[in-house]
Order: sequence, then structure tokens, then C-alpha cells
Amino acid sequence: MNDMEEKFIGSLVGAVVGDCLGSEYEFVTPIPSREKMLKTYNSPCIFKYTDDTAMSRSVAFSLIEKKKLDCIDLAKKFTDEYIRKPYGYGATIGEVFHKLNNIFSSKEYASITEEEIFSPSKQQHSGQGSFGNGAAMRIAPASLFGIKSDNKEFEDLVRKISLITHAHPFGINGAILEATAVKWALKYPNNDSDLLDKLETFAKSLEVDSEQKVYQEKITLIRQLMLEYETSEEDVATKLGNDVTALNSVPAAIYSFLRTTKERFSNLSPEEKFKETILFSISLGGDTDTIASMAGAIAGAAYSINCIPKNWIKICEGVDDARKQAHKLYELQHCK
Repeated sequence: MNDMEEKFIGSLVGAVVGDCLGSEYEFVTPIPSREKMLKTYNSPCIFKYTDDTAMSRSVAFSLIEKKKLDCIDLAKKFTDEYIRKPYGYGATIGEVFHKLNNIFSSKEYASITEEEIFSPSKQQHSGQGSFGNGAAMRIAPASLFGIKSDNKEFEDLVRKISLITHAHPFGINGAILEATAVKWALKYPNNDSDLLDKLETFAKSLEVDSEQKVYQEKITLIRQLMLEYETSEEDVATKLGNDVTALNSVPAAIYSFLRTTKERFSNLSPEEKFKETILFSISLGGDTDTIASMAGAIAGAAYSINCIPKNWIKICEGVDDARKQAHKLYELQHCK
């Protein structure tokens, strides 16, 4: 197994580990100490994954099976997985899947169009679409699949995967920035300023026609935080957010990873940096499973599967499938 394949596997396994461990403290107040968290994670019990991993698995399954993005197939997989076992899905996303299920139940599969598939998400929130983090939380497989794509192809890939459930620009753009961070970490894991420059460029292009430069403002805040020796979890959560919206969770996940590239962490091993990424992201509180999953996808891509603690891997549901999917996505892109 070469370095890139290990990073592919690290990304998907990292996302699962973050989801499973983070779910233990989702919206818990106050968040326990690091010591208590580590004690919990040393227990023999298995931590279950949530809708984050369930949807990510569907993205990976569809891309592997079709060898391209097939939005209709992906929508069907999302819907079937939701009906089979609704792993903590929100009520509004449930409405989308029920509408999609009606489409699949009432029409011949071959006659269904992409526009029909995108319609339920566009109807949400009085026609504005969802600005939640549900698109960003599942997007890591697209980063692996699109590793060789140019910026335009990659943006289109992520946008369409997002549109099945999230039509608001905040939800879509958050997914694009998370996917970009994972893709960057697969290639260039050691330069934080390069990642921020890349994200800023994407944010400017995404928000060029918008009066609200919300993601550009978040990236500016991340730059400021990176200049500080240390900032409390409470301050980071206040500035970057920790809720279920993409705008207030994707930047927190990105910072949770970037923070480990600060000089003060230079003596840590890659495994210790991965652990620090996950523990810090959970310590932010709020939507801990999703923030930790997104942070884990980036950190796993940067530090590889070899740096994810083995005892954490053993206690997280869904890791074996993540390994297999990452391997197949690697073969798809590197063994043509």
C-alpha cells in the first residue's frame, strides 16, 4: 500500500471515527474534560455512527458502482438508506427523502430526471433550500473521487452531490470548502497558509455575486486564530460556530485540523495531531459528531490511516466498510 492509498483510507476512516466519537457528546452541556473523554473512549463498547456516515457511505457506494456521479442513483441510495435505518436524521431532511421516495415509487426509474431529483431540496425553507451542514458532512468520498479533477469539474461534482438535499448557497458552498480542504490535505498536508489561500480563492469565486461574503469572513477569522498561540474552545465556538448550519460548523472543522499545524504542536507525532484534532473539535460542543467527522476527514487525509489511534478504530462502527470504499476509490483513480 502506498502513501496516497493510506491517505485515502485515512480520510474516510477519520470521518467515521470523528462521527462515532463525536456522537457521544452531541449537544451535551457542559462538554466533559479531555480526561473524561479519553476514559470514555478507552471503554470496550462500540460507538455507533450517525447519519453523517450513513450518507457518506451512500456517496462512496454510488461513485464506486457507477464510476461517475449519477445523481439519480445517489438520490435512490440516500432514500433507501434513510428508509432502512434513519440514523439520527433531522426532520427537514426526512421530508426530502419522503418526497424522493414518492418520486421513485410513482415513476419508472428510467424516466426520472435530475431536475425532479433536485426539486424536493429546492422546496425546503420556503424555497430557499437548506443551509445546514448535511451536504458538507458526507462529502469526503467526492474529494477522493475528484482528486484529479480541475477546479471547475470538482466544484460541479460537489455542487450536484449537495443539491440532492441542500439548495441554499450556504449549504452548498460549505460542502465545496470542506471537500476542497480534504482534497488539499491528500496532496499538500503541511502548509496551513496554502490551504487558507486555496479556500479563500474558492470562497471569493463562490461569493462573487453575493452581497454576503460570509465564508470569506470566516476564513479571515481562521487566519486571525492561527496567529494566536492558543485560543479557548469557547472563543473558537463563538467566532466560528458549532451548530448544525454549514456556515457555523465547516469553518470550525477546518480550524480544528489547521490548529495542529501551529508551531506549538510541532513536537507532536502525526497520531497525536490526529487525536488533538478530534478532541478539540468535540470540545467545541454543539454539533460534535458532524464537526468531528468533517475535521477527521481532513486530518485523516493529511496524516493517513497509520496515524489514527488503533484503539479508536476498534471501537467505531463502520470502519471496515470505510477502508474498503477508500481502497476502491483509490483503485478507480490510480489504476486506470
